[in-house]
Order: sequence, then C-alpha cells, then structure tokens
Amino acid sequence: MTRVTCSLCGTSFNLVHLLPSLTGMCDECGSPLATRTDDQVMLIDKRIEFYYQQTGPVERYLLESSFRCRQFDASLEPKEIVSRFLDGLVGDFLAYESPAAAQ
Repeated sequence: MTRVTCSLCGTSFNLVHLLPSLTGMCDECGSPLATRTDDQVMLIDKRIEFYYQQTGPVERYLLESSFRCRQFDASLEPKEIVSRFLDGLVGDFLAYESPAAAQ
C-alpha cells in the first residue's frame, strides 16, 4: 500500500504521489512514518464489500425508479465529467453550453 502517516502528528503522505522529503520521516515534525492501519488489503476488501452492501440497494432503487439517473466514467478527468454532466442538463434545467460544445 502507498499511504503512510506520521506516528506523532498524523500528517499523511503517499509513496507514489506525495513523497516525504526524507524517506520514512515526517516533513512536519521529523517523526517516523508508518503504514496506515486502514490501508491493508483485507481491510480494503471489507470496505469495498461494505460499500456495495450499503449503496447497492440505493443504486437499484434509483435506476428502477422514475428518477433520472446518469452514470459517469470515474476514470475521466474531473473537468470532462462535469462537462458531460452539464451537457446532460441542457434543455432540462439549465441554459448552459459546455466549453467543449462551444468549440
């Protein structure tokens, strides 16, 4: 796992995207870094399972109801997701043209 936390002040780092200046040491207070206790494969699997148990019924309800639901590809850049979301609202609730559509 890539997340580590300072054992003293709690500052978080990511060993891929937000490295500490000194390996294994906190930039804020100089204390040792430790792997987060909630960042273990077994716990992550349980959290994902719990997520689906809790959200699955809500998702099914919304998709089967008269609510208008749209699904988006979360691997897209945030700006693209927002643009697609807003494009879906055109004519429904907003008078909006996405920057992509204006080009």
